[in-house]
Amino acid sequence: MTLSIINKNIHKMYDWLYHISDNLQTEDLDACLAILRTSLHELRDHIPLVNAVHLSQQLPLMVRGIFFEAWDPEYTPIKPKELDDILAQIRHGLRAYPSIDAKQALLAAYRTLWKMVPNGTWKNVVIVAPKGFKEIFHEVKQE
Repeated sequence: MTLSIINKNIHKMYDWLYHISDNLQTEDLDACLAILRTSLHELRDHIPLVNAVHLSQQLPLMVRGIFFEAWDPEYTPIKPKELDDILAQIRHGLRAYPSIDAKQALLAAYRTLWKMVPNGTWKNVVIVAPKGFKEIFHEVKQE
């Protein structure tokens, strides 16, 4: 790995954060990073290991690092959740940003994933995702 690869991935990370920022109409990139982290962790913890690993292979280096941060695959996937339970977890992850709506944050993060990750990977994630995630993915897909 060279510094040019790291620099390229820093720019990719900012692309992801700016996409979330544009979706939420905020300039707070720290909040966007918290949204990305919380949304990735929530998804990662609710899909089968093989799908989580496959999804991670499609992520830029720094986003992949966030995806795997503090992960213990021994305890995943977590029991399926309804959308309200997922949004409660997102709110908890965004407790430092109480003015950000959890559902809008989740939609912004998954819009970004939908745009940046190849469609075939998303189809596999949608198939195995619990019902609450499918509701969000359906909204993202309809846009």
